[in-house]
Amino acid sequence: MESEGAFLTGVLQNISAAGGFLTNPTGYLEIGAKGRIRLTNLREALHTTTAESLALEAEITRTEIGGFGIRFLGDLDELESLLERACGRRVIEPT
Repeated sequence: MESEGAFLTGVLQNISAAGGFLTNPTGYLEIGAKGRIRLTNLREALHTTTAESLALEAEITRTEIGGFGIRFLGDLDELESLLERACGRRVIEPT
């Protein structure tokens, strides 16, 4: 995530179209910090044939030991579509 000259990396977990939790960050940002986050390795993580990465605007909503709560901002249509397709492929249909 990039915010006002700061750059950090981590592992995004518990992702939804609203946000997620960034674990193992390489730096620290305050609650309310806004910036750009790039989701990478999407093909493997979501088991799709989509683009490999997606950039989104985000805001830090909480800090905890080991990570940050993140809320995605702006147009989230592409992320919602990716998650819907990925989750739809994993649904087990009753027999």
